[in-house]
Amino acid sequence: MMEIRPDGSFAEPNDLKVTNEKTNEDADVMLVTENGKIEMTQILNEFESIFEGIGKIRDYRNDSELYVKFSMKPGIAPIAQKPRQVPYYLQEPLKQWLEEGVKSDIFEEVPSGTPVQWCSPLVVLPKPKFSEVDKDKLEPHMIRACVDMRIPNKFMERNRIIQSPVVEDFIYKFHKCKEHDETERVIKAVIHNEHAVILERLQEETNKDEHLIKLKDCILKTNWERNKKDMDIIPYYHMRNELYVAEGLVFRLNQIIVPKTLQEKVINAAHKMGHFGMTKTKQMLRERYWFPTMNAMVEENIKHCFECQVTTKQQGNEPLKMTEIPENPWEVVSVDFGGPYPDGHYNLVVIDKRTRYPEVEKVNTTACKQTKDKLMRILATHGIPKRLESDNGPPFNSVEFANFAAEQGFEHHKITPLHPRANGEAEAFMKVLNKTEKIAKLQNRDSAIAVQEMLVGYRSTPHPATDVQPYEALVKRRVRTKLGYIPRTNKDEDIANDKKINEKDKSYKDKIKHQAENRNTRKHNLKIGDYVLLEQNKRDKWTTAYEPAFYVVFVVNGSTIGARRVTDGREIRRDASKFKIANKLVKEEEYGPPQDRPGKGAEDTEYGPPARQAREGADWREELLRNTEQKNNINNEQSLNQLSNQRPQRERRGTRTFNDYIMSRR
Repeated sequence: MMEIRPDGSFAEPNDLKVTNEKTNEDADVMLVTENGKIEMTQILNEFESIFEGIGKIRDYRNDSELYVKFSMKPGIAPIAQKPRQVPYYLQEPLKQWLEEGVKSDIFEEVPSGTPVQWCSPLVVLPKPKFSEVDKDKLEPHMIRACVDMRIPNKFMERNRIIQSPVVEDFIYKFHKCKEHDETERVIKAVIHNEHAVILERLQEETNKDEHLIKLKDCILKTNWERNKKDMDIIPYYHMRNELYVAEGLVFRLNQIIVPKTLQEKVINAAHKMGHFGMTKTKQMLRERYWFPTMNAMVEENIKHCFECQVTTKQQGNEPLKMTEIPENPWEVVSVDFGGPYPDGHYNLVVIDKRTRYPEVEKVNTTACKQTKDKLMRILATHGIPKRLESDNGPPFNSVEFANFAAEQGFEHHKITPLHPRANGEAEAFMKVLNKTEKIAKLQNRDSAIAVQEMLVGYRSTPHPATDVQPYEALVKRRVRTKLGYIPRTNKDEDIANDKKINEKDKSYKDKIKHQAENRNTRKHNLKIGDYVLLEQNKRDKWTTAYEPAFYVVFVVNGSTIGARRVTDGREIRRDASKFKIANKLVKEEEYGPPQDRPGKGAEDTEYGPPARQAREGADWREELLRNTEQKNNINNEQSLNQLSNQRPQRERRGTRTFNDYIMSRR
């Protein structure tokens, strides 16, 4: 053992056989030299009681047992942990191993009934080199038993008698040294060769930065304790042994600490090199630079990057909103089209939302006239519902269909556009219908006949949501099929079925909601006036996840959001999951508030809405909406003119019959 005095000299004697020597008067350097060659046999002979034999370590100075006392932190109650179960095949070897340890004076057996304050479990495993030995052939020397001291270690006091030298000790003793080693050459190579931000700029800004000037002074004078409560020094105090100054720059190991004025520039340069995500951008920066709050600044920079937000799809969906089951059959129905199929036909599907009873009609077009005719045949059989739900496609979005709904006396409800989840019953049935169409094509059968056969089986099978046959739930009797017919015997079965349908439907929807929602499911927080990006369909490999134009929210109806495009005033309605909030992308320094730009409104650039931060509260939202509405007509005319100019002209080609002739126009 070697003890270092406060003045830097070595105490005598010491076990490492080192002495103090001065090289010259100018350099206050202490050399550590070996007094004599230490032989291994000399150490073994001197401490024979430690290296020889088996048993307890004894204090060779007075030939007594050596006891080590573990001091626990005051106020800690002793903890007795439960013993771990020892595998059956290890119990006998462990028992023999413990008995041998007691005989060899390695362990002391605690007499039965003696209270013990701290109890830690024993972990028993075969030694790695004996892990392949048969379990029945394990011997005591083939196992390893260790006490799990993790719990006692948490409450044990640490007594550190001798402290290892720290950086300050060496700086104090070697501050006059002129010798340069390989380390300094490496540091200079790092400075001069590995940084895109020029060295002179880094040095210049470091010398101007008040925080780094104070930090350099603290490093060179080693007065950390005096300044450890300084707000500028606190972020660096816990890493003080890793900091040094070279070439006018402050380093943390091999990383340059960037001055405050260059921090944002460094982060922007790193992110623009590929527009990587947060993790990879941080890894890239850590190779060369470091400064406090670097991680937070990188995250904020990427959140404000327009290109990254437009091209990266947001993970997350709205929580499912389960609808209440209608009280009576055929009260609320869903309508949808399946297809088009390769031969050009469609399937018009109408499904009851209570009984799940489906009707399918084959049509050749989605035109309103043929759709009305097919619907009239279905309504003539089952009656007119109170409410009919459909998507926003043709013909349901036409004025003619709206007039048809008014004539028949049912309410027509259109779901959120491009959100099939809202029409779940019809969409779920489409999977079965499309499978039937594929099998019919595979078997070269008429798809219309195959669909009718499928409907017989579907209607006579208990639905998983209600546990009742759709046919029986609708017409209150069972249907005869190829599999036979079992008549109803209980007259009160209708009442029981109605109760079962209500209960099963609720539990079925709760189960679906639980399975569909995960940690990425969260309710939206969009408000009127928010800037958003709209998710767009993928057309090719270059299509971005979101449309590269800002929209302004003007309607919030549950999860249905209405938004108006800033550039031309186009209005759309989508589910909230199709939007990504973009308020952070709007920067004041890029666009400026509209009141500071004479002759310009809020939407006078390609993507340029004014900053949200410039106008707090509802006033700026209302002002923005008014400005957008005033410019709708102008923007619509401009966009139509642009579209007409962009349309390609029709290419006229002659028939192949006249390829060998020169044709002229008259």
